[in-house]
Amino acid sequence: MAEWLRSKAAILDDLPELPPDPGGRQDPLIRALSQLPRDPSPLPLEPSDLPLLL
Repeated sequence: MAEWLRSKAAILDDLPELPPDPGGRQDPLIRALSQLPRDPSPLPLEPSDLPLLL
């Protein structure tokens, strides 16, 4: 899941800067992805983290 989100964040980094939405709205997914760290290293996940991802 984290890898998928990072790949989407990388795609967003490659897109040209878009003007703000006229209504002041922003897609929640884009807003969430923009908050992700840009570190390409994988997140350290433990087996106990699996239920949190489901």
